[in-house]
Amino acid sequence: MLHSYQVIKKISNTFNNIRITKIMLAPVMVAKGGKKLLNDEAIKVLKKKLIKKVTLITPNIPEAAILSGVIYPIVMGWQWCGG
Repeated sequence: MLHSYQVIKKISNTFNNIRITKIMLAPVMVAKGGKKLLNDEAIKVLKKKLIKKVTLITPNIPEAAILSGVIYPIVMGWQWCGG
């Protein structure tokens, strides 16, 4: 888990110095129950610096909502992003 903005910045900078062509990121920002695991500063750095450098990102639904800026409604126990 990338637990702080300092760690996220360090990893982002490391990607500039290595030759990896395919990077997958599981952001681990929000628990299934909806509790945020990263503070707002760390999320901001993740969005601004790290996401641009990955090939595939695998967020859960609450994480996808934070990353995309789309608010997801809860209907009959199901959650979704989009319109």
